[in-house]
Amino acid sequence: MKILVKYILKITFLLVVIVFSISKQTIAQKKEVFEGRGENLKGNKGDLEYEYIFDKNTSKLFLDGKFKFESEEFDSLNKSKLLYLKTDGQYSNNIKSGEWRYESANLDLNFKGLRNYKPIFTANGDLEILKGNFKSGKADGRWQSRKQPLVESELKPGKSTARLDFNDGIATGNFYFTEQGDSTNIEIKGNFNENGFFDGDWEITYENQVVKGKEFRTYQNGFLLYLYKSENDSVLYDLKYNRVIDKLNLLEADSLDFNFKISNESFNMKFDDGFPENSDYYLAMKQGDDFLKIGLENFLDKENSPQFFFEGLQKMEGAFTARFEYEILDNEFEKISEISEIISRLKVETKILDENRLFSVNQQKTDSLAFAFQYFKYLRKHLLNATELIELLQSPYFENADRTKFFDQSPNYFEQIDTVAYSFNDKDTIAIIDYGTKVGSGESIVEEFYTHILFAKDYFNQIESYVEKELKTIEIARETQSLEYEMINLLDSIDYVYVEKTNENPRISQERKDWIDWAYEVISKQRRKQLQEYTNLDNNKKKQLLINDIIEEMTMALTIYDDLFYLSDLEEELSEAYYRYTYNPFMEGKDMRTRIKRRIYNKAVEDLIPVYFKELKQQNKVSEIKSSLIEIEEYKARMKEIAELPDNKTSKIERKLRWENNPEKIKEIIGL
Repeated sequence: MKILVKYILKITFLLVVIVFSISKQTIAQKKEVFEGRGENLKGNKGDLEYEYIFDKNTSKLFLDGKFKFESEEFDSLNKSKLLYLKTDGQYSNNIKSGEWRYESANLDLNFKGLRNYKPIFTANGDLEILKGNFKSGKADGRWQSRKQPLVESELKPGKSTARLDFNDGIATGNFYFTEQGDSTNIEIKGNFNENGFFDGDWEITYENQVVKGKEFRTYQNGFLLYLYKSENDSVLYDLKYNRVIDKLNLLEADSLDFNFKISNESFNMKFDDGFPENSDYYLAMKQGDDFLKIGLENFLDKENSPQFFFEGLQKMEGAFTARFEYEILDNEFEKISEISEIISRLKVETKILDENRLFSVNQQKTDSLAFAFQYFKYLRKHLLNATELIELLQSPYFENADRTKFFDQSPNYFEQIDTVAYSFNDKDTIAIIDYGTKVGSGESIVEEFYTHILFAKDYFNQIESYVEKELKTIEIARETQSLEYEMINLLDSIDYVYVEKTNENPRISQERKDWIDWAYEVISKQRRKQLQEYTNLDNNKKKQLLINDIIEEMTMALTIYDDLFYLSDLEEELSEAYYRYTYNPFMEGKDMRTRIKRRIYNKAVEDLIPVYFKELKQQNKVSEIKSSLIEIEEYKARMKEIAELPDNKTSKIERKLRWENNPEKIKEIIGL
């Protein structure tokens, strides 16, 4: 039996697989005890002991009875840090029941010495203890949390305490929290209603070496009505949330017609009615909400609180705020849906045009094509912003935000006037687009956005119609089509090699990248000029001659990449060529290094390399860069050749170089 149980535990447990149904036949099964290793839902491994019932007929295991778990795990990167976890409780038919106690501590271990050859450690950290009751898997009654500092393995007086009552898994009644923090002391008092919503008066006090603050809040069933905050007896906020109060009063007058109601949903502790993030109504809550989170996290943080680390917990939640739900009219739903469809279509069609290669090559044929090419790029970005807004309008948040303040600060990409910058014939131009309306806050936000998107659609259709007509005209005379595609692929290859490949190389030095970036700038200027000249030609033969020149130059641009990449190594490479190594009898493994032909090195390497680099930087065409690189390569080969010559063969060169400073004369002397 035990072998069978251990086998089932091995394949069904990360810690426990809970099955929430139990048959009468199972109840009659014998209760057994498991003792061994296991892990919780967070992956912490430890010693595990629990009582269970195993049903042979269904091969299902049911936790029933005492449950214990204790874990001590060292930090994988720092063995002086230890995470300690201990859990005691009980299950009834796989459901948490009765009293549960959780202990956890993150400890720093300090080595103190040896006693009888055994190491002695002391522990420092905070021990956190949480205890409370479950009823049918739901938190029930008074739950308490406390934190005590552990100093040199000795528990000190409490650092923090918290109390929160639960009923049927929902936080209800009074809440109290106090903490003597490392930097700030906090005390919180408040109340939740029977549904877990903030209710009544709440008081938050905090103090550190600089500030002594107080915050008072008044809630009504989850709605924040009033907030007062002061620091060092100076009032920071004294806010009455009148628009919330007015709407609650309106809801009591059933005879009045209004377009909102109280939402049936519950929301997190951050109360919101569509407040702009820079408004006092929003900012006043921030610090207090942070303190509330600290106080409530032991009870309600599902990611980090230990009561959530094991199965069998049905409900433990609360600390809710309420919101209004605002009516969205049928015609607004229709417009939001239509906006979404228009945006989706425009995103597809602009992408097709933006990536059209024929369009890309001929963008400089006319001023209008140059504008259209940049307009489609602009529109693709604009549609991304529009997508964010339409997703917001389709989200639950929009239903719970007061439109009179919604988007109080309208994003600048939804202003009435927008601009598109483009260049044609080396002339920069700013084109103005007037959408006819600004998308701002207020009741009309859907209508404004609808008008904005309809204009974008109509404007796009006009530009698209013109571009397609122009491209069709261009396509009629495409005798050089294959050459164009070859050229485009070559240009794409240059962009990939000089930009993407270079930027993706994590080991590239800044000096190498500077040479690549400089060359890419020269190449880009040359090809822009050639493309401009190309698009201005109307004779196919002349086009073919020019496109062949472009292909030749751009092919050359690819071939010189490696030469440019290693150009910054030139001085180091020649420096090494002009060193000789001899055995060092005084330091084993450390050869002696001596500079040879020093005058040749000083004049023809240290002085001449900057001259070559300066001459290279003066080139404005790929072919000129290629010629300079060939000259540099010949220079490098000659300098290495001289380095290998015996001194009696180079003494004449050294004498001639002694008083020579003219770079051209130096080249002549070294045989170039």
